[in-house]
Amino acid sequence: MEQKYSARGFWRAVARACAFFGVYLGAQVIVTSALTTLYTFLFALRHGTVDDNAVTEMVYASVMELTVIANVIAIILCIILAKAFKKKPSLEAIDMTLSFNKKPAVLGACVFLGIFGQIAILFILNIIPFPEAWTELLDESNSQITNANPIIQVLSVAIMAPLAEEIVFRASIQGSLKEGMPRWISILVASLVFGIMHANPIGIIYATALGIMMGWIYSKFNSIIPSMVFHLAFNTTSLIISLLDGVKFITCIISCVLFALCIVFIAGIKNSDKNGDNNDEAL
Repeated sequence: MEQKYSARGFWRAVARACAFFGVYLGAQVIVTSALTTLYTFLFALRHGTVDDNAVTEMVYASVMELTVIANVIAIILCIILAKAFKKKPSLEAIDMTLSFNKKPAVLGACVFLGIFGQIAILFILNIIPFPEAWTELLDESNSQITNANPIIQVLSVAIMAPLAEEIVFRASIQGSLKEGMPRWISILVASLVFGIMHANPIGIIYATALGIMMGWIYSKFNSIIPSMVFHLAFNTTSLIISLLDGVKFITCIISCVLFALCIVFIAGIKNSDKNGDNNDEAL
């Protein structure tokens, strides 16, 4: 039966999604401001004056640590906000139970989807003739990760990013939007917001596409666990590739094929949510 949407329900869903996004963005601002204030105080204490450029460089050098702290705060605030709403989809937003069917097959497929997807997407990005200015911005953004302490890289990229971003963008934002608009529109909107947060043009393009895939996985299984597992495998593979001296062409081609097969496999899994309703409607 086709769900009907009202104007009131639409604006309520948008307001809740905006509240969750505001919490996520606010966490970044709070942590950045606090760190800037701390560095300013320490710089003044040591040198007797304040050099804004020097303080900015200090904050920039600590961006990965800042991201970890901000993501922890964002997760906590999203959980508090979800509890404050006390109604669906807010409580569902933090429901991390494995409520979907065929768990081993789904999670295994999501792991391989993340591994092969990372290699395939990197291959595709490398053959697309993006403007040089775009690639320079992407390289600058990636250098923040590669120049960070290895432990911080793993904590930030492989652990906290998948955890926080799936709770915020998929469960909280998309989970709120789906109550007031068709499913595929909620996926597209949440994915576009997710993409824009990556700040550089190439990052926006691939993160939006990636967000659509993770949004589809979340929506299909009515749980953020599969999308989070995919996200974790995807980001972890990125860190591993950064340690290697490139990936062979044949490996890229095979990964593209296996990536497509994983998508087909996941799409073919029939799933019912915890209430017994089929959750495999087409996008």
